[in-house]
Amino acid sequence: MIGSSVFLVAAVGVFAFTRPTIQLDKNNCVIGQPIPGHTIFLIDGTDKIDGDYLYRLKNSISFKKDNLPISEKLTIVRLSGNTEGKPEFKELFSKCNPGQGSQFAGITESKMKKQFQWKKGFGDELNAALDDLSNLKVGVSSPIIESINRLTYKRDFGVNTLNRRLILVSDLMQHTDEFTHYKNNYSFSDVRNIGKPYTGVPLDGVEVDIIYIRRSKIKGFQNVSHEKFWQTYFVQNGADLAEIR
Repeated sequence: MIGSSVFLVAAVGVFAFTRPTIQLDKNNCVIGQPIPGHTIFLIDGTDKIDGDYLYRLKNSISFKKDNLPISEKLTIVRLSGNTEGKPEFKELFSKCNPGQGSQFAGITESKMKKQFQWKKGFGDELNAALDDLSNLKVGVSSPIIESINRLTYKRDFGVNTLNRRLILVSDLMQHTDEFTHYKNNYSFSDVRNIGKPYTGVPLDGVEVDIIYIRRSKIKGFQNVSHEKFWQTYFVQNGADLAEIR
């Protein structure tokens, strides 16, 4: 019995010593491995977001923060547009979840250490980004479609990334010289011939959720046809449109 116990302890010690250590980069992502999932909040800051919509946005991000699987990435991007209708991004936050204490098994002391590390390297920075949402820079154009297309060029949000999710927070009023929603009697077929970024965007398998900001000053444009345009855009480009809410 004693000999067996000594052998077992020794074996565990050798395994712990020889087991490869998981190394994380500065964004908490596992080095040398693809991220298992990536959720991006694309926040349309081309007009002010306040009141109930700001509250809903912060709650949505907080919920995702608290329920993000270990090693998956969470990114918050603020969009504005320049005078030429080009998307201007400000990345407010982009890190992988190193894991909260509650997401690990083990003794209480070890879980408390993991929670401290999570708070310092993930939670606190995300909370700071949430505070910045009240100070979004207003843009002069709304290149929403161009911005969605641009996200697919991100190395960690391409077709090789599993579990891609996009939460779009916007009034959905596309507005560039090439195409604008500030007119009547348009449809997706009107822009089909333009090609990218309207068609052929690699959104296959991307789960899309939209927080649709309704504004009283443009309620004449935010109608059934407007929603239909966006439903068609995402479906035609292979996305899984979960909800417009």
